[in-house]
Amino acid sequence: MKKNDKGHWAELFGKAWLIEQGYWVFTNVAPQGVIDCVAINQKTHECIYIDFKCAYYNAKGWVTSRITNALGNKLGVKIVYVCPETKKVWFKRDLKEYREQLSKGEHLK
Repeated sequence: MKKNDKGHWAELFGKAWLIEQGYWVFTNVAPQGVIDCVAINQKTHECIYIDFKCAYYNAKGWVTSRITNALGNKLGVKIVYVCPETKKVWFKRDLKEYREQLSKGEHLK
């Protein structure tokens, strides 16, 4: 896939994952923006702003990605990583745990 296509795929896959996790998902229709979607938990009604990032690997195997901008930080945007190769999705706060899984090869299971 081309890089642009991977990004679109990752966003759609991530939104499907959120639905599986019990969220209502509302999509940003603007071509550029600080958030990709708003997700509301169906049980708790917690509302979160999400920016999806396609996970890539550098030479050491670590996940890398751009970070959210100043406005995203101010709004409390949460980054959600999506890996096209492994079909895994995780919130940025879980990145340390995922890196540990990568180093052990557990992400392939």
